[in-house]
Amino acid sequence: MFFKNKIFFVLFLVLFFSNFANAQIYAKVLQFRPTGDFGFIAEKTISGEVGYLEEFDSPFRARAYVNFASFKSRMEIFPGVGYSNIEGTNKFYPGENQYRTLMNLILGGGYDFSPEFFDDFALRPYIGADLNIGFHVRETKFYNPAISDVTETGGGAIGGIKGRIGIQYAFENSGFFIDIARTYGIIVPYSFVSYNDVGLGFYYFF
Repeated sequence: MFFKNKIFFVLFLVLFFSNFANAQIYAKVLQFRPTGDFGFIAEKTISGEVGYLEEFDSPFRARAYVNFASFKSRMEIFPGVGYSNIEGTNKFYPGENQYRTLMNLILGGGYDFSPEFFDDFALRPYIGADLNIGFHVRETKFYNPAISDVTETGGGAIGGIKGRIGIQYAFENSGFFIDIARTYGIIVPYSFVSYNDVGLGFYYFF
């Protein structure tokens, strides 16, 4: 319930402040493709994102958004190992790890760039970069028949940078866009993370 309330609060802020920014509200569906350490344990997943975009009144425009993603573990059980130290002697025992919950809540913001040459065209390419912060939540079970059977629920802060390329098609007061992005970051205290995402979005200008 805590994280659901966080999501609704952030959505409220995005919608509220966008009224003062002469912006375009957008909604986006995207596919996350984890790589690196995170990709070892998490499958690709479908996620949702909402936010706002400024217009291209100059070659640059700002954007801000909130994204929520829930991931599924690649395997039901990962092999693990436990050990004990008795009188200076280490003994190792086979065990298993389970990742029962893996969720991210991300707030991001940055800029897109598109040359003024495209001001008079409905179809417009762009590149962009963001800074991301957020929360990571996971529930993990560690089991070793000789040592322990422990379930831990916790999480950590997320920080990272994102680069993207995209293209949009504009109507009079709305439009569609496609983004392809790459993110590098860290989940404290767990590991470095990286992932690709491909998304299709719709925006509306008001």
